[in-house]
Amino acid sequence: MSGVRGHPSIEARRPRFAGKFTRLRSRDASPTRLLLFDLYSTGHHPRYLDHLVRGWRAEDLAGRLEVAVPEAFARAHPALAEEWEHGGGGVSVTWLEGIPERRPGSPLGLVAHDLRVHGPQLRLAVERLRPSHCLHLYVDHAQLSLATRLRFGRPLVLAGLYFRPAAGDAAAPGLGPRVRRLRKEAVLRLAARNPHLETLFCLDPSAVAALDRLLPRVRVVAVPDPVEQPEGSHPGRGSGRPEGGRLLVTLFGVLDERKGAHRLLDAAAALPPQASDRLSFVLAGPVPAAERERLLAGLARARTAGASVSLDDRYLSEAEAFALLREADAAAVLYQRHLGSSNVLVHAAAAGVPVLACREGVVGAHVRRHSLGQTVDATSTEAVVAALVRIAEQGALSGFDPQRARAFAGANTPAAFAGTIFRGLGLAG
Repeated sequence: MSGVRGHPSIEARRPRFAGKFTRLRSRDASPTRLLLFDLYSTGHHPRYLDHLVRGWRAEDLAGRLEVAVPEAFARAHPALAEEWEHGGGGVSVTWLEGIPERRPGSPLGLVAHDLRVHGPQLRLAVERLRPSHCLHLYVDHAQLSLATRLRFGRPLVLAGLYFRPAAGDAAAPGLGPRVRRLRKEAVLRLAARNPHLETLFCLDPSAVAALDRLLPRVRVVAVPDPVEQPEGSHPGRGSGRPEGGRLLVTLFGVLDERKGAHRLLDAAAALPPQASDRLSFVLAGPVPAAERERLLAGLARARTAGASVSLDDRYLSEAEAFALLREADAAAVLYQRHLGSSNVLVHAAAAGVPVLACREGVVGAHVRRHSLGQTVDATSTEAVVAALVRIAEQGALSGFDPQRARAFAGANTPAAFAGTIFRGLGLAG
């Protein structure tokens, strides 16, 4: 079994589990052992995990914190891997080998993937690491396993971070959404009968009351959407502004269909010349391999049409995301048929930048409730073009209140996120 290639300090440690684990450090005999289990390495996942690791150390909690993530995580985020490994504070790391990527596909294919991967990997991690508590950082994809045969054969307090409830602001009208909501509720009810599952941490506060009614034996706790925020007030702009007095619109994160990257490129290509000459676009973040060809073709079409568009195809650190936002006049949050939340809203609010966002779900509700910018039908290229034309003509987005945005950002800090979870698990006062 190979180690984690490209990390000599990790490869040098040879104690390891048989099977699919590479152990990095031994644990002490403290009765409290919290396992953070996550099978993903992109998007918000590295940040959420790091906030919890830092929070554990900052609160100096008794016991051990075990982080179990794919070995691909260490290759994608070597600085985090090294810091977790060598930062002390009762933190240990286990690299999970051979985790298949969850690729976009048919609903049945995704269901089969989740049953084949999430349940067995979680069971194996619990058997090997023997935690007293476990937080699954994307429990949405473990619901079917929890609803069917996933049991651990030992005492375990299991909690999950629940991203996509079909309740509260995420409840969409219409027959189709209602059928999907009832299906999700049925699966969630069955998962909640799992004797190990005790707590769901929900990123959408508006869904907590409905989930409480739906799941009488599971505690549902609203949790902040954490973003490491720059200290002090909005520092103003630097040298990264576009030339010619253009207004900068940015979209950052995983640049895929769901995030609206293709929609923004289509809109940039369709802008009338007067608006196109007033705007510049930066798309920053990793491009999934399955969507690279399509995105590069859209980028070429936009440039051929005269749009000023640049692409930064890599993962952005928190500091880099804020540096980009500080130069922007608007942040595009154009999710396609996404009813959940997005911490891009918190990034933009903390940076003092208005958003042009999808009107549906939690994102749209937050934008309207906290005056974070404007909402639009993000599934319509024509609607996005019209919104961009207004930005070009007016020089800014209406609907943005800096004070309310700062208050929104201030409620979503890493310390509040970690503290809520540790208290919810009964590990902190």
